[in-house]
Amino acid sequence: MVRAPPPALAHFFEPGEGTILYHYTSIAAAKGILGSQALWLSDFTRMNDPREYAYARSCFLENHRSRQRYLDMTPRLVLSAALIGLEQNTKMFIGCLSPDDNDAHQWRQYGAEGTGCAIGLDASLLAAEAGVAMRRVVYDRANFDAFSSAGFEMLQTQFEEEPNDIAALRELAQFLVCDLFAFKHPDFAREKEIRISRLLVRAESGGAWLDVGGQDQLGNALPSLEVGAREGAHGPTPFISLPLQTRRGCAIRSITLGPAIARGSTEFDELLRASAGLAVKAASPL
Repeated sequence: MVRAPPPALAHFFEPGEGTILYHYTSIAAAKGILGSQALWLSDFTRMNDPREYAYARSCFLENHRSRQRYLDMTPRLVLSAALIGLEQNTKMFIGCLSPDDNDAHQWRQYGAEGTGCAIGLDASLLAAEAGVAMRRVVYDRANFDAFSSAGFEMLQTQFEEEPNDIAALRELAQFLVCDLFAFKHPDFAREKEIRISRLLVRAESGGAWLDVGGQDQLGNALPSLEVGAREGAHGPTPFISLPLQTRRGCAIRSITLGPAIARGSTEFDELLRASAGLAVKAASPL
């Protein structure tokens, strides 16, 4: 039996009922999201941070090698194998959200210099129905060290209590290394990101990445999603289109118009038409 993860770690994020998170984007992209009722999750290697995952991996290996917490040889080997498996056989696809719909840094970096908008999404609905992991990104080394220490301790305890249950140990190690994606370098702390993600696997034939589907919180199977490719800011970018329409309705709740949005333009009028039925408000000047 796999032990439950400790509840107090900083990157865990469980949205309360009605919690809204915001996706900053351009008007053109917003119209696409509203029209398709879907949000792109993209290959993490094409994100804006060139150290994405590499920073957390480096900190993790440093703590692992320095024996931050004692681990017997078996859990140490299982953990190392989980890290290798994560890097060779899987790929994390990520969507970025914010808890604030009028954040100057988000407008500047992702909201087309304030001429775009922030799409409000029902986080509790996504967490329950969309088959994604949801994590608060943490930028503080002390919190990372607390995470890795707790993870090592859980692995050791699991091994001591059930030394022959290697499958449970492997599952726990995989859970631990997947959460490395919830930690980023302190240089990016202004983002205050909450991310949703889905882990894809490498096809047996090699090369291509496959989404094998997911589960909602009740354990109901969700269909696999097709992997596409688009031209992103950092080159060709694989992505999956995550449906925002769930069994309990659409997760899109609101639109916040950027503080520098061009009112009266054709794009602006088209966005308002696409937003029919949603709560629409203007961001305060920054």
